[in-house]
Amino acid sequence: MKTLFKNLLIFKQILMIRLLLPLYTIFFYSPCVIFFLLIHSYKGVGRSLRRWAKGCLWWIGQPYTVEGLENIDKNKRYIVVSNHGSIIDIPLTGSLFGTPISWVMKDVLLKVPITSTMFKLGVGIPIARTKPREAQAKMFETVDRLKKKMNPNIIIFPEGTRTKTGEMNDFKRGYVPLVRQYEMDILPVTLCGVYNFFSADASLPNPDTNMKIIVHPPQRYEDIKEFTDKEINKKMQEIVQKDYYA
Repeated sequence: MKTLFKNLLIFKQILMIRLLLPLYTIFFYSPCVIFFLLIHSYKGVGRSLRRWAKGCLWWIGQPYTVEGLENIDKNKRYIVVSNHGSIIDIPLTGSLFGTPISWVMKDVLLKVPITSTMFKLGVGIPIARTKPREAQAKMFETVDRLKKKMNPNIIIFPEGTRTKTGEMNDFKRGYVPLVRQYEMDILPVTLCGVYNFFSADASLPNPDTNMKIIVHPPQRYEDIKEFTDKEINKKMQEIVQKDYYA
């Protein structure tokens, strides 16, 4: 009987992740967020994105815990750096904020119908991996526009792509110039258990996984501004990796 329930849960989770949640995102929440973006109601944007994220996690039905929410000041905006082990990292990080968010994302996601409009209006900061110099210039241009408009938290996965092994990849330091340009604090976030739950190469989720989000104390710009880019990046990876498990 226990095996039957587990198999039913796996079936439900894969159905949600692969089919129902993309439809839920494209045809329900993307239009809601687009509406708030078009009328410049950025409180509505933040609240809608958080409801979307929490809704995704509720539908997936995988338990998780959160530590360190007290480290988030809702009146501040952060550069959020997090490890990247699974497709569900996006709703996991999005669930932490009730204020506007923009994810740094692959430009190929701009091909997704309806959702691409939401990204172009400010929820995404698209970058082209094949042209790093052009990508950085475009990122600054986009962030500059967004800072003036809705002033979002900027979420980035500095590994660049999901880990293929469960081991954390080396962080790329392309986000550090943003920290310097806008003098923003960095909020390190560790996502634990996400790789074991549903890795990039997995065909089925693993409901026996213990997932946890750890929000570390923010690293104040004033405390790190004299560090080199390499030192800042190394410090962020050490913080994120300290309590990490795959």
